[in-house]
Amino acid sequence: MKKIITLVLGVVALTLVSCDKNTPEEAVKEYYTHYFKGEFDQIQECVLEEHRAYYQILQGFVSEEDKQNAANLKVDIKDVKCEIVDDTLATCTCIIRVEDKQTSEVEENKEVIDLKKVGKKWLVDSGKENTMPSDTDMDDFDVDAEMSAPAELEEAMIEPVDEEPVVSE
Repeated sequence: MKKIITLVLGVVALTLVSCDKNTPEEAVKEYYTHYFKGEFDQIQECVLEEHRAYYQILQGFVSEEDKQNAANLKVDIKDVKCEIVDDTLATCTCIIRVEDKQTSEVEENKEVIDLKKVGKKWLVDSGKENTMPSDTDMDDFDVDAEMSAPAELEEAMIEPVDEEPVVSE
């Protein structure tokens, strides 16, 4: 009888350990699925606390039409590979395949993302470095055009120089 109880407890313990879905790979899949679906409320649980305000703001910019369009997307995160740097840091790469179910358009991209372990949970570190295009996309990214102010704004920012009035005699 003791052997049966020991065996049952052992199987239960292994089941509990193997059901731990809080791996860096699972965190990446959860984050990108919510991101592409526009589910920014759910993303709050996937990212570091200091980045949550960004997603709250982003949620305010998502229109109802964008939410409906996102609902038509099929998101598949595959080939997730994580390199655990130490007990609390990991860098993951994955292929994200997004298909619009209405138009059958498919887009596939390779992404790299950092994670930090807080307590027992892996969270996405969506810091500034992760908001820029990946190195493979940098050829298409014009830093000067993307980062400079529009000409009208630049002109408005230039203040006229006060000159001494010219007095004619």
